[in-house]
Amino acid sequence: MQKVVEDFGDRETMQEAMVHRPRLPVTVAERLVTMVSESLKGELAKRHELPASLATDLILQSRERATITLSTESNEDELDRLVHQMRESGRLTPSIILRALCMGDLRFFEAAVAELARVSVLNVRTLIHDSGALGLRAAFDKAGLPASQFPAVRAAMDVARETEYDGGENDRERYSRRMIERILTQYGDLGVEFDSDDLEYLLTKMGQLPPDTLDAA
Repeated sequence: MQKVVEDFGDRETMQEAMVHRPRLPVTVAERLVTMVSESLKGELAKRHELPASLATDLILQSRERATITLSTESNEDELDRLVHQMRESGRLTPSIILRALCMGDLRFFEAAVAELARVSVLNVRTLIHDSGALGLRAAFDKAGLPASQFPAVRAAMDVARETEYDGGENDRERYSRRMIERILTQYGDLGVEFDSDDLEYLLTKMGQLPPDTLDAA
């Protein structure tokens, strides 16, 4: 299936046939999401007269959300293969790692940090779930993630330790909302104010913060 996607992934007939299969390996599905997104980018910009940069941003956001959905439906072995494939192809970005955490996908965050740090998931779990802050910081730094995102990661991990899904309707959305509220508070305490609590806005702005504004973190 990987070979078919590599050789014929740009063909709509192949994309449609793959998409309608009852189940795809998660690594194949992630590649397919990427290829479909790329093929749509030009069409999106052309039809709606969007700047190429905006079309790219929209596609990346959509792709990240789709990939995280795939990861939540995967077992641990599949997830390990997924993050490895994404790192090899340059798609295991700080943005998607932080997005997964903000959406409550702790498994993806753990697997991604382990992949980037080149250590086992078990070791990463031990570090990031340590009651002190040093373990999380050590794992974060070893993975080479941007310093500007550490306050968000720390705040999100605090929520993850304190909160579980409530099992009700839209519980993932409520969980994510608590994550974002805590993140805003964390940055506010450091003197960094954001103009919106929209996740896409936050992810963009956090990536633009200079590291030296967060020395207190």
